[in-house]
Amino acid sequence: MTENTPEMTPPAGGAGAAGGLDSSTPEQPVAVALIGASNLSRGYWALSRCIRKNLQPRPVRVLTALGPGRGYVAPGGLWRLQYPPIKNSPVVSALGKYNRQGEKTVAFLTDLGNDFLYNVTGDELIGALERMVERLRDYNTEILVTPIHPVLTRILTPELYAFLRTTLYPNSKVPYEQVIEGIESVNRYLLETEQSGSIRRVEGLDAFLGWDYVHYGWMRATGAWSRAAQSIVSHIRGDAEHSIPLNQMLASYLENSFRLVGIDMLRWAPRRQGFF
Repeated sequence: MTENTPEMTPPAGGAGAAGGLDSSTPEQPVAVALIGASNLSRGYWALSRCIRKNLQPRPVRVLTALGPGRGYVAPGGLWRLQYPPIKNSPVVSALGKYNRQGEKTVAFLTDLGNDFLYNVTGDELIGALERMVERLRDYNTEILVTPIHPVLTRILTPELYAFLRTTLYPNSKVPYEQVIEGIESVNRYLLETEQSGSIRRVEGLDAFLGWDYVHYGWMRATGAWSRAAQSIVSHIRGDAEHSIPLNQMLASYLENSFRLVGIDMLRWAPRRQGFF
């Protein structure tokens, strides 16, 4: 995918300067990268709208690398639709470009677990995350990461895993033990990396999971994405004043369906600016 330049939401009171501003000034432009897979794909429209609303009057640019079934290390997707691995996405370089232009940059990484079903080991995923974190830190970017849902290691039995693997990843043959080991090792890495000061974990989102313990529940996802928005906004200007109402979450599902089918699958329209 070629690099796109997303349009920046203009400030409510006029254009702000593009560079040389201190991060504490309300006029400083902001670039936020939202990186993930199916959960983010469903919540992207509502989450990006909520971030922009909370950061007014700052100009806000949102970049994203997402898609159902997308992996950080392995190519992945849905049915015949395949996305390139996130580790190769230009989204990190784009964020660095905007940081050099004087914009405050924040990266939000989520949906880390798909790779395990593509036979990627925990060590391989950790290696890819380490390189992404190093590059983002070189760009003075705030890094927020959601752990792989810790509840999975408590409730995921071999029988439930076999059912979910068959339902969600019918071509996968990865054994149960390899997935559990991968989840535990990646979550340990995230904890240790947070303790070193390199990232911040966004915890508690597994409280909003649905029946499959992978995706957020249709009527509960507002809580997950409102918490994510709060974490992102708090690293820019303080507590978020606005959360995501149910009607905007439902609109986000519709937007995701159109984007997935109309743009990614059928190519009725070109890929939007800021999508990688």
